[in-house]
Amino acid sequence: MKPKQNDPLESWASQTLRQLPDRRAPAGLSRGVMAEIQRRQDAPWYTQPWMEWNLAAKLASATALPALGFVVWDMVLPAVREAVLSASVTREAATTFQTALAVGDAAASIGRAGWLTLSHAHPMILAGVAGVFALAWFSTLGLGTAAWRLARNND
Repeated sequence: MKPKQNDPLESWASQTLRQLPDRRAPAGLSRGVMAEIQRRQDAPWYTQPWMEWNLAAKLASATALPALGFVVWDMVLPAVREAVLSASVTREAATTFQTALAVGDAAASIGRAGWLTLSHAHPMILAGVAGVFALAWFSTLGLGTAAWRLARNND
């Protein structure tokens, strides 16, 4: 919200703040800041935020992590399932675990169906679907931006 033209609180705060003396930074602050910047620049790529990774590492991680999840779900969890269900656990814990496994099985089935669809779809169809999603994304972003600017100009 834009401040009013003759707001007494704003004028008092501005006048009071202008009267304060400038403060000097501590002596070692600039050296410490520069050392921290250098340390962050020298850090290995995998310790930096994911959005700052190079494109190849992003693509590799974006494909490897879901694949690893499916492998764990299909190979490791059946053994865990058998061990838990054969162990003496309470009926409530077994029911909760079975429910979680059912949800996970459904998610894995949906993932397999999506993978089969993507692997057998014609490239032009995939490009069209990607285009529709991009158009929807950018139109939503554009309409949101227009609405924000319209709302901000009416203050």
